[in-house]
Amino acid sequence: EARIRAEKEEMLRMRKEIEQFRNEFTNQIVEIKDEEMKNLKTLSTTYAAISPEAAVAIFNEMDDDFVVKLLSLMPTDAVGPIFQLMANSKDNSGPLSERAARFSEMLRLTVKEGK
Repeated sequence: EARIRAEKEEMLRMRKEIEQFRNEFTNQIVEIKDEEMKNLKTLSTTYAAISPEAAVAIFNEMDDDFVVKLLSLMPTDAVGPIFQLMANSKDNSGPLSERAARFSEMLRLTVKEGK
């Protein structure tokens, strides 16, 4: 009886841990909804056309999720120079390379609705 109770408690503990991992993973996924896709495409085209310095300066004022949505729609030949500049730059909070790494991880987890 004690062994069964201990196993049940262990299963409940593991279940809570799995739910916590699932919630953490779900919070990391960036979703692009169909309704916002047209505007995001327009903005991403605009940011791809400006200099990496200007894009980084503007991105520093934006929310990470929004920047990742824009980056996910930009061509890689525009994103590369932006990441390169970020890798070699700092702002008040420290090196931008950390933010670029976070963006890379978020891009890996980006989900476009309807795809």
